Amino acid sequence: MKQSKKIIKNESEGKKFSKKIKKEKAEESSEAVKLIKIILIVVFIFFAMYGLTYLLKGKKTTTDSTFKFSNEILVGQMWNRTATNAIILLDYFTDSDVSTYQTDIQNFVKTNSEYGYYSVDLASVFNKNYIGDKSNINVKDSSFRVTGLTILVIKDGAVIESYEGKDSVAAYAAKLESEAQSATSTVTSTTSESTLLNTGSTN
Repeated sequence: MKQSKKIIKNESEGKKFSKKIKKEKAEESSEAVKLIKIILIVVFIFFAMYGLTYLLKGKKTTTDSTFKFSNEILVGQMWNRTATNAIILLDYFTDSDVSTYQTDIQNFVKTNSEYGYYSVDLASVFNKNYIGDKSNINVKDSSFRVTGLTILVIKDGAVIESYEGKDSVAAYAAKLESEAQSATSTVTSTTSESTLLNTGSTN
């Protein structure tokens, strides 16, 4: 009888122990699931941030590439150019407005063949030593400095005009665009008058 009770007691304890093991395994499984979920969330956030950064970087690179023309030079080459007279735009080429400045200058140069247009990328490692807190543009050596966005007008080897800062550069670029449009209008008007005269002579 005592042995029977002992067996029943052992079986009861065995069941309790088994339930305890199952409960612990269930808790461990639940913790593992939670941990996996946390890891997946962290990985998802990481790749989401990486993807966003990649897209933004790609967009910036694409935008920047539209800002530059093939006539990009270094600061050290500004005094040794193909064109004797030149309009040079110096900038980091990260501001979307720079595209407008370049277009304005290029349009002006198209109607004023005595000038050439060149751009200098201040973000280049080869130009970083020419950036300072105070500009020094009337020199042709390593002491040359600009503070940032700048337009230089060079004629006969000397800087005859300079425009620094966004407001000044924007105003000058707009002036060049206006002159370019006036020149284009004059050429168009002259051509039209010439065509009319020739037509009248033929008749």
